[in-house]
Order: sequence, then C-alpha cells, then structure tokens
Amino acid sequence: PPYGAVFNYYLSDPDKSMADSRKEKEKELKKAKKDIPFPGWDALENEKNQTKPTAVLMVKNSDNKVVARINGPLKKGFQQVSWDLTQSMKTTLTTAKENENPRFRRTAAVDPGNYTATLFKSVDGVVTQLGIPQEFTVERIRKNVLKNPNADRIASYKSELKDFATKVDVSMHDFEKASKKVKAFNKALRYVNAPPGTLENEVVKLQQTMHALNIALFGNSAKAEVGEKDEPTIGNRLMIAQRGFFGNSYGPTKMQMESLELAKKQFSGIMPELFKFLETDVPRVEKLLQNAGAPPIVD
Repeated sequence: PPYGAVFNYYLSDPDKSMADSRKEKEKELKKAKKDIPFPGWDALENEKNQTKPTAVLMVKNSDNKVVARINGPLKKGFQQVSWDLTQSMKTTLTTAKENENPRFRRTAAVDPGNYTATLFKSVDGVVTQLGIPQEFTVERIRKNVLKNPNADRIASYKSELKDFATKVDVSMHDFEKASKKVKAFNKALRYVNAPPGTLENEVVKLQQTMHALNIALFGNSAKAEVGEKDEPTIGNRLMIAQRGFFGNSYGPTKMQMESLELAKKQFSGIMPELFKFLETDVPRVEKLLQNAGAPPIVD
C-alpha cells in the first residue's frame, strides 16, 4: 500500500462530465438501434474546455488549518486516495509541464496529532461538501534517539524558510527573464536609426551589470565548468537550510538554521542592485532602443 494515510470513499451517483453524459446517451441510442444525433460544434468545443469533475479531500490539523488537499476520481463506486503525511514547502509554480522527482519534492513531515479529512466534489467551479469530516490520528512509529534542542523553533523556521525561499525563487526567475531580454538588445541594435556609439555603450554597461549579478546569484560559471571550488551561493545555502525536513523527523539542525540566516544576509547585499537592474536599468535601455526605432522585444 502507499505510504501514509489511505482514504476510501464511495460515490453512488457522481456528477459526470458533459462528454461522459453525451457518450452514455449515445450508447443507449445505439442499443435501441436509434440514430445518434450530431451534438453540434459548440457543444463539442464546450466538452473539450470543461474542467474535469474532481473529488477533493481536505486535511486539517487540530488547529483547524488546512495542511493538504488531495484530488481523487469522481466516479461511481469505491475510490481510494492516499496522503503521504507531509505539508508542501513548494515556493513557485511554472506554466511549463513539471516532471517532479518524488525524491526531491519540497515537503515537510507533519507533526503527530489529530487530523480531520473532509470530502468535496468540484464540478464546473462549484464545490459541494460530501458527508461530514472524518477524524484520524497521525502517530509516530518510533521515538527519536536524539532530541532536537531547537524543536520549539521548527514551526516558525518552516514558515520563515518558505517565505524567504519564495522571495528568492521569484527574484531569480525575474532576473533570468530580464537577462534574456538584455541578450536580445544586441539584436535590436541592428534596427535602430541612431548613429553607432551611445546605445552600444548603454547595452554593454547593462550586460556587465547582468554578468556581475549572475555571478552573485549563481556563482562563477568558469569555475563550475572545471569543478573549481567557489563561494557558496544563496541557492547553495538555501539547499542546506531545507535539508533538515527531508527524510527525517529530527528537524533542522543549528547549522541548517544558521545557513538560512547567511542566505538572508547574502541576498540583502545583492537586492538593491538586483532591484535597480530589474525595475530601472533594463526598462530604461529598452525604451532608448525603441525610441531609436528598434522594434519591441516580446517574451
């Protein structure tokens, strides 16, 4: 069986999708040897764009806070879903399809205690509760050999770590997006109607700032190519800070907590220059290029 809490639920007459309802009626018509009418292009388009009806299992802790939401099938009969007894530590999402390795998921084990599970159905954005909350208990299988002296700080550290990691991830994404635009400025120079000189100088200075920030955020790429030791980056320190939640119930160590503080200090030193690059420098040079006749750069 899957690790964690396993939930079984029974649905006697669940809501069907528009496509499933249509196919069911067509089967009845076919069985009765009657003509099957064409539903129309608009109806087929609506079927394609309909959000799939889903069962949603909401898990709350003893403080009545939601710690997990598990989607399951909304089909007739007995169904089963499981919860791995963890709470998400994910910081950002992308529009691209993600193939996340389960071994490196950003999660943290929940504390032992009493929890409730409540079943809902979500159909076309309308959510309806099914039945009453069911109580269950999460128990620790074994007692830790070592006691963490920082156990009383773990809850606040978890929240602090997630908030800071989110801020860093968003900033790095914004920097990478702006860097792609800066790299396209060389292409834009070919289309300006101004004499060579001033704009080229502006683009080169901006590229130099971009390279310096790239080293500060991601490390020296020349050293990385040959495996030369480099100064720890913010990402390196965050990775250490997050490891205390993976694969153990001891929790973060003092060293891992200190790693978070070092990451914060390092990021605060970079942030003024990074913010200026993102909010002022890149838009200013882009506007200069467009005023000189360069076409807009689209993402």
